[in-house]
Amino acid sequence: ENNANVPNTKVRKQTRAVVALMRESRGRAGHFLFMEDDFIMCPHAIRAMSYITTKAHAYRPGGWSGIRISYGLCGIIINDSDV
Repeated sequence: ENNANVPNTKVRKQTRAVVALMRESRGRAGHFLFMEDDFIMCPHAIRAMSYITTKAHAYRPGGWSGIRISYGLCGIIINDSDV
């Protein structure tokens, strides 16, 4: 596990957990939000995300890949069809 291009055991375990969560959530909502459990959302975050996704569907009715609303992997909204 010394190769910089090969993820270590911890990273592989986290990746498997994210994939399992995505598979379990598929079909349960219109969108999927990547968000870590230690991030605190502002009081109007849900309203803002609803506005953003509504605008994205209006501007790109054929679909869009994702919307970044924060930093890193945290704060990415994707369509459920892409999960």
